[in-house]
Order: sequence, then C-alpha cells, then structure tokens
Amino acid sequence: MQAPVTFFDDLNSDFIAQIDALKASTVFILVDENTQQHCLPLLPKEFVKKATLISIQAGEENKNLTSCQKIWDALQSSYADRETLLINLGGGMVTDLGGFVAATYKRGIRFINIPTTLMGMVDAAIGGKTGINFNKIKNQIGSFSQPQMVVVYKDFLRTLPDREFTSALAEVIKYQLLTEEISNLNALFSKYKNYSILPTLISTCIAIKQRVCEEDFKESNHRKMLNLGHTSGHAIESFLMDKGVSILHGEAVAAGLVVAIYLSNLKTGLHQNFIDYYLSKIDEVYGKLPLLKEDIPALISYMHHDKKNAGNEIKFVLLRNIGDPVIDVSVSEMEITYALNFYIG
Repeated sequence: MQAPVTFFDDLNSDFIAQIDALKASTVFILVDENTQQHCLPLLPKEFVKKATLISIQAGEENKNLTSCQKIWDALQSSYADRETLLINLGGGMVTDLGGFVAATYKRGIRFINIPTTLMGMVDAAIGGKTGINFNKIKNQIGSFSQPQMVVVYKDFLRTLPDREFTSALAEVIKYQLLTEEISNLNALFSKYKNYSILPTLISTCIAIKQRVCEEDFKESNHRKMLNLGHTSGHAIESFLMDKGVSILHGEAVAAGLVVAIYLSNLKTGLHQNFIDYYLSKIDEVYGKLPLLKEDIPALISYMHHDKKNAGNEIKFVLLRNIGDPVIDVSVSEMEITYALNFYIG
C-alpha cells in the first residue's frame, strides 16, 4: 500500500490535526540549512515550538553515514522511542536520508515526508525508497519504507531558485517518455515556472509513480522502468560529485535520458522522429555537462555498481516507443561508449 499524499492550501489547523491524529510520543523535524531558513518558517509556529529540530548540512554530498549518525545521535540523546515521529522537511536528499534514518532507528519509527522541491514532490518523496550514498556511489545503502503520509504544499516552490525547477523537469520528461500522460510538457519547456500548471503536473506525476510502485513495491519487475535515464545518470552524478563539480540530480538524469534515448534507437528501435524532438528539447533546457571522452571508462566503472545489474552485465531501461519501456536490457561497454560519445560530442 502506497502512503497517502495530502495536498494542503495552507499548513494550519487541518495539517496540525492530521499530525496530532498519529499520537506520537515526540515529534522531530529534520531540515537542512536551506529548508531551515526558507521553509521551516512556513510551518505553523505553535507546531514547530512543540517539536525538536534536527539540522544537517545541505547538498547531495551530505547524504551519507556521517549525517545519519548525527541524526541518530540527536534522536537517542532526546530519548526518542518507537512512538516518535520524524518529519522530513526538504528535497530528495532530506527525504531519502530521513526516511532511511527512521527505517533503521530502533528498527523503525514512523516518518512523514514534506517535500519542499519540485523534484521531491514529483518523484523523490513518493514510493517508499529511502537511502544514502556510500563510498561516493549514489544510493548504495537503503531500504523500502513507506512514510505515514506525504504532504504537498506547493507554496514551498516559491522559495526555490530556477535551477532547482529545471532539475526537476528531467523526472517529468521521464514520466512522459514512459507513459505519455504529461499533457502540458510543452508549456513546461517554455514556461517552467508557470505556477498555474504545477498542481495538475504534480498530481499527474504522483499518480503515475504511485500506480507503478503499487504494482511492484520492491522493484523486482515493473517498477524498474522508473529508472529510465538513471543508469548512466547516477554514474554521471557520482562521477561529477567526486570531482567537486556542482551537479543536481535532475541535471545528471537529463544527460542519462540522452544516453537512454540514443541506446533505444540502437537496440530497441525507437523512431528517429522521437529522438530528434526529445534530444533537442533536453539540449535546449540543460545544455551539456562538463564531461570529456577520457572520462568514459570511469563513468562505465560507476555503471557497474548500478543496483539493476545482473552479474557483470550493465542493465538499462530503454524505449521501443514513447510509452513503451523495456526493462533489463543488457548493454555492452562498447554500446555505452557510443552513447556517451554521442552525448559528449
């Protein structure tokens, strides 16, 4: 069963009533330094005063065991018990990390995700995946654990810089490639900060992800399709983070989608017309990441750590057509090299 997603026009009485209904012994709010400054003030003041705040450093590079230990220490030193509730207020980094901490503290306490980014609302906070990075590789340690609920309050999006919006579009493009259900994609490409279309867009993306995850919660089969663009995208993200390059998840996924689209033409017959359209749009929004052809062996090495692999085979999600994904496609290192060369240019 997927966690309920509740949309709020404000975060006052109804929000507090739903939290109170959980009858938690204590409530903790996990924030990073950005959401502490910009998003925490949007929660009801009386609610925040009753909770214990835990703050961590922002940035994907801090989604690690060191941050976990800080949060576990804070919970333990405040005598958090198994009836404690942890509220994760932030983007995908905070909800991934906070969900993993909650799933493991005292073998599991309840948690709520309140995503504050478009990426969190359309993807990261939904579906019950939690995790952290380990040894500089993305999401290597984690669990499947559902929050009590996911709270969507779109006014958090007004606190975001444009780059965060652009990053999230990669996941929206992914949903369209997989399902053809995103009707206002062109409007997003031209006016991606158009608030009037965001409620429908967010609802559609959540419905897609929840439907897929309901069918295959532990990602043994059908749910794998949600990794379109992520095999090479995660490798690119890990590689650039290790190099100290500022990189957002969606920017790496956008590059990964280019690789997947190229390979889809090579291996599963995706038509050239779709390739030309989507590649031009992705290039228009994202441009190119600072990768060189001599980086390709290292990127392939990162891909060998992907969780979908079997043995020494690197597995991709590809497309026969828009709305027709193919999971578990084995792709050779030579074919990956062709695709990365195409992206790098």
